[in-house]
Amino acid sequence: MGDIELNTEDKLEYTFFPNDCGYVRFKVRAANDAHVALTSSAAECDPMYEIFIGGWGNQKSVIRKNRTKPDVAEMPTPNILHPGEFRSFWIRWDNNTISCGCENNSQPFITWTDSEHVPIRYVGVCTGWGSTGCWIINQGAPLPGYAEGGFGSSACSSCWVGSSGGSVPPHAFVGGNDSSGEPLYVVRCNYEGGLIPGKLVASHGTAYVPWGGNENAVADYEVLCEFGGRWVPCSEGNIPPNALTAGQSEDGEPLFVGRVMHEGSLTIGKVQQSHGCCYIPYGGQEMNFHQYEILISSSIIGPVYESSVWTRIIFDWICCSFSPYDTTHAEFHVMSTEELNTADRLEYTFFPNDCGYVRFKVRTSNDAHIALTTSAAEHDPMYEVFIGGWGNQRSVIRKNRTKPDRAEVPTPNILNAGEFRTFWVRWDNNTISCGCENNAQPFISWTDTEHIPIRYVGVCTGWGASGSWIIQQGAPLPGFGAPPAGGYPGAPQAQYGAPGYQQPGYGAPQPQSFGGNYGGGHQWVSASGGSVPPGAFVGGNDTNGEPLYVIKGHFQGAVIPGKLAPSHGSAYVAWGGNENAVQQYEVLCHFNGRWVPCSAGNIPPNAIVGGQSETGEPFYIGRAHHQGSTTIGKVQRSHNCCYISYGGQEISYQQFEVLIP
Repeated sequence: MGDIELNTEDKLEYTFFPNDCGYVRFKVRAANDAHVALTSSAAECDPMYEIFIGGWGNQKSVIRKNRTKPDVAEMPTPNILHPGEFRSFWIRWDNNTISCGCENNSQPFITWTDSEHVPIRYVGVCTGWGSTGCWIINQGAPLPGYAEGGFGSSACSSCWVGSSGGSVPPHAFVGGNDSSGEPLYVVRCNYEGGLIPGKLVASHGTAYVPWGGNENAVADYEVLCEFGGRWVPCSEGNIPPNALTAGQSEDGEPLFVGRVMHEGSLTIGKVQQSHGCCYIPYGGQEMNFHQYEILISSSIIGPVYESSVWTRIIFDWICCSFSPYDTTHAEFHVMSTEELNTADRLEYTFFPNDCGYVRFKVRTSNDAHIALTTSAAEHDPMYEVFIGGWGNQRSVIRKNRTKPDRAEVPTPNILNAGEFRTFWVRWDNNTISCGCENNAQPFISWTDTEHIPIRYVGVCTGWGASGSWIIQQGAPLPGFGAPPAGGYPGAPQAQYGAPGYQQPGYGAPQPQSFGGNYGGGHQWVSASGGSVPPGAFVGGNDTNGEPLYVIKGHFQGAVIPGKLAPSHGSAYVAWGGNENAVQQYEVLCHFNGRWVPCSAGNIPPNAIVGGQSETGEPFYIGRAHHQGSTTIGKVQRSHNCCYISYGGQEISYQQFEVLIP
C-alpha cells in the first residue's frame, strides 16, 4: 500500500485521514509523545479514543477515551520512541477492543475493551510536550500474523465463521451501521435454497437477508471475519472483477456483497448482476437500489488488480478525495511515483475518479488510450480519448466505442517511447478536453449534448504499443497564462498551445471557461428560469440522470443553498418542511472542489459557506443520496444534519457529504 509521509509540530494538533479498515500501521520518529486518535469524524470531538505512545518523558503509554482522565489503560514503555530513528507500530480496533503493538509482533503491548461501540472512520496523528515527529503511515499494510492464522498473511484474506442468535465472532467485519449508530456486520445465510448476503444486527439477536420482497430474519448465519477489503461505488449490474462473491441465488447465480445509504443507515445487502441492482433488507421490506457500493477483495479494479503499484494509486485517490482535515501543520506526499505498466492488448485498467479531471504521464510509442466511464467496466455510455493514434500521428475523442469520432486533431509525435510525456483530461459541463503539461489550453475538446456522470477513468495501450503510466490523480491542473511554445516536445510550433488555438468545428473551450488555476477559487453567477451559466458546477443528479447544479437562493429572509434542475425551469431550496421553487438564484461556477463524507454537525473547517439562515447562522453546501438521486441541499450545524429538497418535501439526513475547496 502507499505511504503517507508527514511532519507534525510540537502543537498537539491532530491531522486526520480516513480509515475504516479496522487497523493502521505506521512508523514514527519522535523523542516522546506520539499521539494517535481514533474518531468517527475528521475532528477532535467525542466520542474518540487516543493512544499516547511514549508519554511522560518516553516512559509510559496509555489509552484515553473522550479526552478525560483517568486513562482507561496504562503500560510502562521506557524508551519506546527514539528521536533519531523510526520505530514501527500498529493499532487495531475490533469488537470494541483497542490494541497497540510493535512491528512484527502480533501481541499488543497495551489493550482495552470498551463497553460502548464507537464507529471508527478516521485516524489522527500529532506530537507535543516538547516533541516534533516524522510519520510514515502504511495504511492497509497487513498486520503481523499469528502463528495459527491470526490476522492472516494478507490484508484481503477472509473467512466465514458460523454463528447464531446475534453473537458476533472475533474480528467480524463491520460493513455499515443502523440508523441508531449500531454497527452492522456482513453475513450470509441459507434461505429459500439460496446463500444470501445480508446484515447482522447484534442487538436484535438475528441476521437479516433480502428475499421475495421482504426483510427476512435468520437466526443462524455466517459472519465475514479477518477481512481487509474495500467498498467501491457501482451502478446497475456493473460488477468489478475482484468483487467478493458471498453466495448464490436459488438458481445458482453468484451474489455479491453490497451496501446502500438509506434513511440514515448504511445497510448491507446482496448485489445480483442479472437484476442490475443491490437489494437491502430494511424496515420489513426488500428494497432495491441501482447505485450502491460493492465489497472488493483488494483496492484494485481491473486486469492488474494484484499490482502493488496500482494499490498505491488507489490509496492516493482516497487521500486526495476525502481530505477534510487541515494540512496547515502537516506536509503530505501522497502523489504516486511508481509506474503502472499496460500491455499491448487494448484492455482497460480502471480506477475511481469523480473529481472532474485526471493528470498523468505516459511513456509509449503510440496509442495511449483513456476511458471515462460511469462504472469500472468497458460499456456504454463512455468516452475514449486516443492520444497518438494512427502511428502517433493524430488524436481523437470517441463516444460509446463507435465511429465517426466526435473530434480529431493532427498530433504528430505527441508520444515518445523513450520518455514520459505529461497530459491532463478534464470533463466539465458535458465537455471533454485533453491538454499537455503546463498548458491550460486543450489541444482537443468536444462538448456532448448528453450528460454522462463520470466516476471511473481507465487506461490502456495497444496497436503494437505497450506503456508505462504515472497517474497523478489529485494533482492540480495547469493554470492559464502564457502557454509554452509547441505544447509538447517535438510538436509543430504552429499547432499545440498557441494562444487562442481551437480546432475548427470542435468547440474547444476558451480559457475563461475553466476559471483560473483549478484550485478552490469560485464565483456565484446570477441566473433565472432554469438557465445554466457557463462553467456551472455539477453537484449531483436527479433520478432520471439529469445533472443538478449547486445554487443559492433568497427565501424567507435567508440565503439557502440548493439545487438547480434545468428541465424544471427552476431552482429548489429546502425550508420549512417543504421543497420550495425559486425562480431567481445564483449558480456556483468555475469551481473545482471536493465532496467529503460527514455526519451530524461535524463540519470540516474549510467547508464552503453557501448562505445563512434568517437568524444569521452559516449554511454549508451538502448533498445526500435519496431514491436514486444525489440531491444538493443545506447543512445546518446547529441542527446536526443536511436538509435536501425532494418530492415537495424538506428531508433531513444525518449522514451526508459536504463541499470543500
